[in-house]
Amino acid sequence: MTLSLSLLNALSGLQTNQAGLQVVSTNIANVNSPDYSRKVHEQQSRVLDGVGSGVETAQVVRKVDEFLQKDLVRETAVVGSTGLRAEFFERMQTLFGSVGNNTTLGNSITDFAVAVENLANSPEMDAARFTAMSEAQNVTFAIQDMAESVQELRAEADRQMSEAVELINNKLAAIADLNSQITQNNSQGIATGDLEDRRDAAIEFVAGFMAVTQFKAPDGQVILLSREGRSLVSRGTASTLAYSASGTMSAAQTYPTNISGLILNGGPDLTTELSTGKLA
Repeated sequence: MTLSLSLLNALSGLQTNQAGLQVVSTNIANVNSPDYSRKVHEQQSRVLDGVGSGVETAQVVRKVDEFLQKDLVRETAVVGSTGLRAEFFERMQTLFGSVGNNTTLGNSITDFAVAVENLANSPEMDAARFTAMSEAQNVTFAIQDMAESVQELRAEADRQMSEAVELINNKLAAIADLNSQITQNNSQGIATGDLEDRRDAAIEFVAGFMAVTQFKAPDGQVILLSREGRSLVSRGTASTLAYSASGTMSAAQTYPTNISGLILNGGPDLTTELSTGKLA
């Protein structure tokens, strides 16, 4: 072995270890980053003209259990739907009030019933008639206020739906773009771990709003489908969802008569296909 070859071997070792240290330092720096996966620096011996010439970086790969990743995506949709339902149900509950609160609708109805009973027992008394009328008005106002509050909640859900669809479309476009970047990097032998992390984070975001299924192609790209098999992202192409907010809401407005559905690419209505996720 010549001196120059020995120096070349030593230099390759230093360069490869430097690359490994960079991977380790990045792992440590991102230890608390929720969307980051640990990367592993894999090495291989370098051979030039059939002669061993030191060491080189084989690839930098991320350590992710893809089965757990799919479970996470599936359960994210469940958490999204249950969490949003709980939020709105809790706000609905405040309209009815809590036990012991004298301003609740239940107490107003009870007071009205007592006033009517007193009026029935003493119909000739002005005080009984006045009290019954007053309690009837209180019940009426309470029901009207609750009805208005319910419609306000529906209107807010309607607005949130429209805003969510815009966010989802942005993420679908980002997933398609990352698919293209990952394919390009793979063809050039460039590490794709960080791009895949960003893509997984975007997929998890979409899964919070609607149940999705993903398949990874041999070239590293991901095909994203709705739970019913509708294409959301096909390699470098993203689908587009549409939802038209009503603006105002009344008890007479119902789906599908005068409340918009969730439309995919201007065609099928996905509303009835939604089972889990915030959109459902």
